[in-house]
Amino acid sequence: MPRCRSLLLLPCILLLALSPAGAGPLKTLTIATGSSAGTYYPIGAAIAAIMNASIEGTVARAIPSRGSIENLLWLERGDVELGIAQQDVTYYALHGQEAFAGRALGGVRALSALYPEMIQAVVRRDAAVRSIADLRGRRVALGAQGSGTAFNARQILQAAGVLQEVRAVEAPFEEAMTQLEQGNLDAAFITAGVPTRVIQALSERVPIRILPIDGPLREELMRRYPFFSEASLPAGSYGAPGAIGTVAITALLVCQAALPEETVTQLLQALFANLAYLKQAHPRGADITLEAAPHGLAVPLHPAAARFFAARVN
Repeated sequence: MPRCRSLLLLPCILLLALSPAGAGPLKTLTIATGSSAGTYYPIGAAIAAIMNASIEGTVARAIPSRGSIENLLWLERGDVELGIAQQDVTYYALHGQEAFAGRALGGVRALSALYPEMIQAVVRRDAAVRSIADLRGRRVALGAQGSGTAFNARQILQAAGVLQEVRAVEAPFEEAMTQLEQGNLDAAFITAGVPTRVIQALSERVPIRILPIDGPLREELMRRYPFFSEASLPAGSYGAPGAIGTVAITALLVCQAALPEETVTQLLQALFANLAYLKQAHPRGADITLEAAPHGLAVPLHPAAARFFAARVN
């Protein structure tokens, strides 16, 4: 049975069901996540808890951040060992494209695909806004500076032909939801796993609507940006009577390219031995599977991760 050490982010009692992965040298591992109101933070906290409980001699912690871009920059500088990031943003970082033009990051590798993140454009239900095109002239929160959400929001608004006509605001998830509730914003974009805690909390205070991203707009987005995939929010999400079409991006667990191979192997052994715990920690944990983890990646795997999956996944 694993030892319950100083767990930074999750109750120690839940760790009793975790399966040990073996001993190793003393390691301190920091996982860069995202807003505490999003999905990266609880998933990262659960991964840190698994490592603390399962890998002897490891002290792991999850820390909040402004999102994918910041996490990748921290990894490149060596400030953190692990992070969660959108696949599209990670690809651009490795190839020096988009926001990373002229500064390609070579020190980042993928460890595993995690789960699909859905782009959610949130408005109050009493607003006269029914589509992305209706955001023309409106006050729209695009996400925190340095986040994948801001990346995606601009791509969607540009494909809809309204990017230059919205009154763009950069704001983290919590602030955006507060401003939306108070009527200081007309819409807010969030790229995260569904349900997203901060959107759910807002929907319990005021009626909201998630704008559809489907039809010709979705087709154009998927044509321009192959990282987008077709997705839908299930009926009942945030009180919606039916499913809502949107697009999704895969979230990745990423690491420093220089992370020792033994550490990578132990981490993956522990992670995939404890998928039930991830499912307990957040609903999106149910989407993380050994079979899907190495597939659909446009980002190179760490060599130890590639060997780990080659030995276990067809």
